[in-house]
Amino acid sequence: MPTSLADVAFDLPLDKPSEPIKSSLGWHILRVVKIEAPVSQSFDQVKSKLEAELTHQEAVDRIYKVANKVDDALAAGASITDAAAKFGLTTTSVAAVDVSGQDPEGKPVALPVPSRDVVKLGFATGEGQTGRVTETPEGAIFALRTDKIIPSVVKPLDEVKEKAVGLWQDDKRKEMASRQAEALAATVKPGTRLAVIAAEKGLKANSPAPFTRRAGQDASVPAALLGKLFSAKPGEVVTASDATGSYVAQLDEVKIPEDVSQTVTADLSRELDSDQRADLAEEFTQALRARIPVDIHREVVDRLY
Repeated sequence: MPTSLADVAFDLPLDKPSEPIKSSLGWHILRVVKIEAPVSQSFDQVKSKLEAELTHQEAVDRIYKVANKVDDALAAGASITDAAAKFGLTTTSVAAVDVSGQDPEGKPVALPVPSRDVVKLGFATGEGQTGRVTETPEGAIFALRTDKIIPSVVKPLDEVKEKAVGLWQDDKRKEMASRQAEALAATVKPGTRLAVIAAEKGLKANSPAPFTRRAGQDASVPAALLGKLFSAKPGEVVTASDATGSYVAQLDEVKIPEDVSQTVTADLSRELDSDQRADLAEEFTQALRARIPVDIHREVVDRLY
């Protein structure tokens, strides 16, 4: 929270809105809904959290220093390969990739960092040019060189007909599955069970073991369903779709963990801190762009650097 807002928040009485406050992010009205008295924890209680925070901060600092050194080396004329070897980084070569992150065969290109970040920058970098070191939202760093830009072409119908028909059929199947999922969900009335309705229609319902909200930790629960289930109330029915199909789920109950490990707590704390920093940075950036419009002439920058 920006200091200008925090100072006001901690002076407010309970349940009394503040006067409008202007900060670098815009206008705000604050209201305190709960006040928790400060608690002093022993060193043993916070030791693991402090270790995790210090380790994370040290890693961030090291990455920042390495990023600056690599940037200086590239600016001095070093190749990406030489810079990577000097600073202990890995290199990945991609023969060809399109704007969607796929190779000429239509398969996703495997990269050490999320392809969305790399591909977007790759298409903004001129042919034969090396970009600056860039940091991803996840905290990784990378630099890339665009060796060649291949102009897009429209392939002859004979070459793409079979693939186009297959994609069209897949879309139609997904549309049908989505409609069927919505129809099934609509038949589940308050007080009825999804499993019973599904059985009456000749469908089989799965009952997974208790799971957390973190995608990927439980393969039996599609990631598309997680967010909706954790926003639902017990007994509520939700639907979701992804690349593999459509799903209907009914939330049975929400279980509160009796004991959460300090490692999990520290991980969640770092994740929330990172998300909050990213949100504040984005808000601040948008505010600056609205206040001070800037036009970047990329071709001029590329010629100079």
